[in-house]
Amino acid sequence: MDDTFTFDQDYMRRFFLRYKEKVQLPFVCLTTVNDVNDELLYLMKEAGCDLIRFGIESTSERICKNIIRRRFSQEKMVSIFKMCHNIGLRTFSYNIVAHPSETREEMISTMIWNAQLQPSGIRVSLGYPYKGTDYFEIAENMGLIDEELSFHNYSSYSKFKFSLVDKCWIDKFRIFFWWWLNSYLNNECSEDYSRLIDKLENIPMHRWNNKRDKICLDLLNLDSEISQKYINEDVLHYVVPYGDRPDIALLYEKKGILKKEMLDEH
Repeated sequence: MDDTFTFDQDYMRRFFLRYKEKVQLPFVCLTTVNDVNDELLYLMKEAGCDLIRFGIESTSERICKNIIRRRFSQEKMVSIFKMCHNIGLRTFSYNIVAHPSETREEMISTMIWNAQLQPSGIRVSLGYPYKGTDYFEIAENMGLIDEELSFHNYSSYSKFKFSLVDKCWIDKFRIFFWWWLNSYLNNECSEDYSRLIDKLENIPMHRWNNKRDKICLDLLNLDSEISQKYINEDVLHYVVPYGDRPDIALLYEKKGILKKEMLDEH
């Protein structure tokens, strides 16, 4: 899949008109908020686009400017997602947390913005320094790459240096990130999920490290009970319905959730 499907907007305008005329099949694509506008989104919808996957990565201005060097305005981001909602285009946001030097507040900020954007689905991964990239060089110059760690897993482990306390918090955050999303939806479910976050954050580090699997199982069972309550009441909230994709949360709403085959494969 092309990471920025709509990079050449003039070409894509012509493409979508021809696609609507000649193909007429639903499709999913990946792009950024910088590479679409209202006109293009409308043409995409008319051509049969069912879902746009947007690379958000981080909403922290500091992280975007100094670490990942990716710039788009928060106003543009809100405007594009609002337009998608208005014309019935479903959205998916890719997010990365635990960038080198990123604070808890900056990671939570990305969830706050996603709660405002309300994409149909959201994926959260951990920052990973691939050699040969600017990202790697920036992290290396900051002295924040832990060379003793040799894994290549950006869903479960961070290769960056954080304090033990912060590593524990990041582990909790990446496992239960949708709780933060729900707590900032500012609806009927928010208070319950805020209490779940308090419960999670108050688990001592030594207990989390020693009994993590059992704790997670108990908390996921509790989450299922709370989520079912709000499903029965048709309250908008995020769920993690696919056990083999714990890094993806989907927005539950009356019209249903995204089907598994619409999610990325990795």
